[in-house]
Amino acid sequence: MDIRKIEKIIELVQKFSISEIEISKNGELIKIKRTKESIKTEDLKIKRLKKIEKEKEEIERKTLQNRKQNNIPKRDHKEHIIRSPIVGTFYRSLHIDSDPLVRVGQKIKKGDILCIIESMKIMNQIKSNQSGTIKEILTKDGDVVEFDTPLMILKLDIENV
Repeated sequence: MDIRKIEKIIELVQKFSISEIEISKNGELIKIKRTKESIKTEDLKIKRLKKIEKEKEEIERKTLQNRKQNNIPKRDHKEHIIRSPIVGTFYRSLHIDSDPLVRVGQKIKKGDILCIIESMKIMNQIKSNQSGTIKEILTKDGDVVEFDTPLMILKLDIENV
């Protein structure tokens, strides 16, 4: 029997956790038997991988929780946090040489361009979904931002509250 066929049979035995298989063809006999030791070893590997995956998920959850707690300043009901809708690089201006699109203390209207986030070589304009005054810019020019990263705090106009 061809060695490739034997290797394929071994792969199937391992994949489907078959403990023993016997194949007879054209007078040739192949018998593959897994010992309890090999089964236990695979079970331990699977358990270890699952444990590592759970630990990784827990670390990611805690990291995200800490990041959200530390990045979001306390605010009152008259403020709105503008967050990144995508992952990318934050820029305050359209071009390197140009002035920032918005400054602290500047009044903005709904739909005004606040910043640019470059993602996959595409410059995405981030527009305001509220009217008000820029109270604070939380992100520095050139910083990498993740989805839902707080970018700016907007003090809402009285009619928006």
